[in-house]
Amino acid sequence: MNASSSSSDSSIIRREAPPAIVRSSNFTPRRPTTPTLDSSPDPSNAPLGLSSAAYSATYDASFAPSPFTAPSYFDAEEFHHHVVCAVAESRSAGVIGLATINLNLASSQIITIANESNYTTLKQTLSAMQHKPTTFITLPRITADRASSRLAEVLEDEIGWPTYTTTMPRGCWDKALGIINIEYYAYSDQIVPLKVILSSNNFYAACAFAAVVSYIESYHGLAIRAGALNIEYVEPSGVMRMDKAAIQALELLRNGRQAQPGDNTLFALANNTRTPEGRRLLTRSVLQPMTNEEEINLHHDAVETLCGDEDVFRKLRDWLKEFDGIDLESISGWLAIDHAVIRQPVQSGIVSSSGRHMSAAVGAHELSQAEGDLSRVLGLKSYLKNVQALHQLLQAADVTDHLLASVASKTGADKTGPTLGLLAAVLQEDAAYSRSAAEIGHARMWAIRALPNDAIDLARAEHRRTREEAEAYFALKLALFQEVLGEAAAPKLFDDKDKGLCFKFKWADVRQYVDTDEPQPGEIWGQAKIGCVRVNLGIRRGEHYLCQTDRLLELSQQLRVHSDIITKESDKYVLELRNAIAEAGYVADLTSIAKAVAQLDLICSHAELTTTHGYVRPKLGKELALIKARHPIMEARRGFVPNDVFSGDDTKFVVVTGTNMGGKTTYIKTIALIQILAQIGCFVPAERAAVPICDRIFVRSATNDNAAGNAGTFAVEMDEMSVILHGATNKSLVIIDELGRGTSTAEGLGLAAAMAEELVKKKSRVFFATHFLDLGKMLNAWHPSQVLNVHMTSHGSVEDGHATISLPHTVVAGPVNNWDYGLELASRYFPASLIESARHWSKYHQEQAELSRKERTSAEMKSAAEVALMHHMEQALSSQMSNMELAERLEVVTDQYKALEERGEVSNEGGEASNDNAEA
Repeated sequence: MNASSSSSDSSIIRREAPPAIVRSSNFTPRRPTTPTLDSSPDPSNAPLGLSSAAYSATYDASFAPSPFTAPSYFDAEEFHHHVVCAVAESRSAGVIGLATINLNLASSQIITIANESNYTTLKQTLSAMQHKPTTFITLPRITADRASSRLAEVLEDEIGWPTYTTTMPRGCWDKALGIINIEYYAYSDQIVPLKVILSSNNFYAACAFAAVVSYIESYHGLAIRAGALNIEYVEPSGVMRMDKAAIQALELLRNGRQAQPGDNTLFALANNTRTPEGRRLLTRSVLQPMTNEEEINLHHDAVETLCGDEDVFRKLRDWLKEFDGIDLESISGWLAIDHAVIRQPVQSGIVSSSGRHMSAAVGAHELSQAEGDLSRVLGLKSYLKNVQALHQLLQAADVTDHLLASVASKTGADKTGPTLGLLAAVLQEDAAYSRSAAEIGHARMWAIRALPNDAIDLARAEHRRTREEAEAYFALKLALFQEVLGEAAAPKLFDDKDKGLCFKFKWADVRQYVDTDEPQPGEIWGQAKIGCVRVNLGIRRGEHYLCQTDRLLELSQQLRVHSDIITKESDKYVLELRNAIAEAGYVADLTSIAKAVAQLDLICSHAELTTTHGYVRPKLGKELALIKARHPIMEARRGFVPNDVFSGDDTKFVVVTGTNMGGKTTYIKTIALIQILAQIGCFVPAERAAVPICDRIFVRSATNDNAAGNAGTFAVEMDEMSVILHGATNKSLVIIDELGRGTSTAEGLGLAAAMAEELVKKKSRVFFATHFLDLGKMLNAWHPSQVLNVHMTSHGSVEDGHATISLPHTVVAGPVNNWDYGLELASRYFPASLIESARHWSKYHQEQAELSRKERTSAEMKSAAEVALMHHMEQALSSQMSNMELAERLEVVTDQYKALEERGEVSNEGGEASNDNAEA
């Protein structure tokens, strides 16, 4: 930007304040009144040992959005969002009302769920939230009496992430206040639908919303601007539900084998997004896949459209790069939420506090806050300019796909134009956001339109004069350095973020002139002499050495002073611009744009995954049929074997047996991951695929055992199976990887069979991997038309006297036939003598079990035969048969008993006694 033009162009007239545009709605909201709290915040409630006052004071540091960066998902998205959640419970009505507010994004969710004694639905709802609540609010009685309510214990102990639980007085839980808050805070097009929903059967959700708003205003000292809160009513039944066990076992967001978040997760695989909004939408999709068939098909249509038009697809991907990590949803949060006492402009030498002015030097915190706000305004301008270009690209491509056309309609000039008009009245035409530290500082200097000879223009003139003087001084010193070092080794004038203007040398060029010990990288070094120039405040950074002279330090300080004056004077225009955008009701438009860009980014991400990995579009129906299905995360491994999967509309229970390491776990988890990919709108890893829509996914996995939580294997299995049997429906997908461990084999098999039969009766779609080889046969015998048996093949052979086993990881129909596959597998790791001993003990155990069975059978048959003989004799003696008929009848019974005696199934004594009786 030309500095002189910005100060001398008299045609540029800056308004003292951008025009406030009245919100286009017939409704004039009344400012809600927060009930007076019964008592001041309890200092003991504050997290991390902070007092309530200190806790409220942490807003600037913890809530205020940071400059636009694109850190990893787990650093920025999951843990750095401040989400407050109010929970209202009615045990008599069996209802829980939830209301959340994300202070970073100025978004809210209102949820009504059915309550159960074990809070299963509540746990599933909280586990599937994109941003986990950091603060829970309840009524005082909930935390006061844990004996009568487990809700507080569930929130604090069982959710699984660090939370802070507090209470609000009963007067804050008021449905009428909740409705008034909706009218005041919601976007204009959200008010009527939300009022209709909350006025019907959502009493507790409305109460929770009243409480969460009261808490934010009272304890945080924050104010939500009228009409600037994005409020969404969430229907839990409208998405696929998964509990924490399923999310962990399927490794959707975090890999269980790594202490830190890694790449081997479904999220990491599917994350080809290029915007923060797109990453958040992908996270929400993975945790809450769609269940509406029409909506899923629309996403599949859009992915198919982009995969079929590579030119448009690549142009869209390139344009998404231009957003440069700017987070429009975060900017919307900054526009919508502020301190209850709105921050006053930073002015030179003046600080405003609660409406009272006092003279003071402006601190670094105030300056940093003002610089951050200016960066957000510049980021907003750049973002909307990119949206305009994106809209033109979609228009030129003449897209007919429903979702892509919807994105085009939501990014038109009617959405971007009004906000850009307000920005143009305050910002220079070529002012733009940048991620470079040097360019950021330059943009802040010249962003605001300035009138000639006002404070900003004068400070810019002084800054320009000082900079020219610094460059002349550098040219003078450069000649001296070149005499000693040569032209190739001469330094550059570098503007360091912390030190200011510096000489920047290559360390290898100047180290020989250093007359003191060699500094390590990052170590501050005092004075030194390079040639005839004495420098100080030197520091080594990697391969470079930065230093200053006294004069260069003085000039740097002068530049900093001029820059601070410009920041202070510009701040009032930035805040006026912020207020004008919020008061005009444009936050709703910005949120709509952010959602459209996120939708486009997600579709492009799915298309990227599809084209690079060879995925296919799944057909939605009633049956599950996959041809050459691949585990989406593990398929990159060498030698991965794809498998076919079938589960019909009637035959929905599949028992999977086979050797350890044969691939049972991979096989059944492949099915669950493909189901999730299909329902988030993505294509799937297979040659052909047909999938049904499922409402829930349950996973009972051996990896879920919780030794650290003092819960044994058997206890964890029973707890998780209780949840599954309680919540599974005929549209649910259930994955069970081993069941019935931790107790005797007979008991384990009995429990596994009983639970499996319950799932058969529920008609849930189940894939049950087990080592109980009799389980599949039993279930197939009891329910032949509803249960399938498959097994992972293994092949044994003998080479050089050693038994070996190969594991092709291939699924074939029927139960496993090789009962000794465990010994064959073990032979790969132990000497033949140990395996032979194990085989001997196994055979001995089987013989003893068979002998015990025969002994029980013999005794039972003997007793039954003797009882039957005596019964027949009594019948014969009391009958009216002739002597001839009686003799023939007794002869038949005696022959039957003798046959049992000959087979050893009754004793001889019994036989002799019987003969005597017969003769008599």
